[in-house]
Order: sequence, then C-alpha cells, then structure tokens
Amino acid sequence: MTARPRLADIDSLLAPAAPAPADIDFDLDAHHSTEVLLATHQVLVARCVIDFAGRGEPVESELVIPRRDCQGDRPRGIALWRAAQELLAQLLLRRPGVHPTIRIAIGSELVPLAAA
Repeated sequence: MTARPRLADIDSLLAPAAPAPADIDFDLDAHHSTEVLLATHQVLVARCVIDFAGRGEPVESELVIPRRDCQGDRPRGIALWRAAQELLAQLLLRRPGVHPTIRIAIGSELVPLAAA
C-alpha cells in the first residue's frame, strides 16, 4: 500500500513554481478594478488570461474571489494573487511540464499574477 501525499507535500512541490508576492509588479494591498464576470453576495469572479509560453493562443479563465476580500466590485490584490496561485497549482497538476503565466486586466493592461 502506498501512502497518499498530504496536501502540505503537494504545496511544497508547487512552491518553487509560484512567484513570491514581492516578485510581481502589482500592488497587493490595493483594491483593483478588473473585468468582473459574475458578482454575488459571496464571491466575485474575475476574468483572467492564461498563456502557455507561446504554445498556441492564450486561454481565458476565471479567478474566484471571496466577497470579504473586495471593496464593492474591486478585489484586493492579495486575493487576486491567491486565486491565481490556486489556478496555477491546478494547471500544473493537470498538465505537468507546461509553463503557464496567469494575467489579469487592470485597466487596459494585462498584469501577470502568477507564472511557472
């Protein structure tokens, strides 16, 4: 019988691929205006773009942000970053060997939030 990996073990495997918050040019404390796809009383869903290091066209996806991390329809930077890290972890588990970059539109600029 083989031991199942603990969640902490999986996190430690993915940690080197995720940039530290200080490594991105993005204000983690500010609330940001971004493209909102869905807003409920519990969550805000923001559009993001995933680029697979030049392998085909970028793919649109979503980041789910808890309402407690939003000011109106403006999510806090750290919440966007955390959601991007979760999405990145899922991508790396499903597609080992890919090198995705997750970007979100802030104003008219696509800002990178996470990369592997």
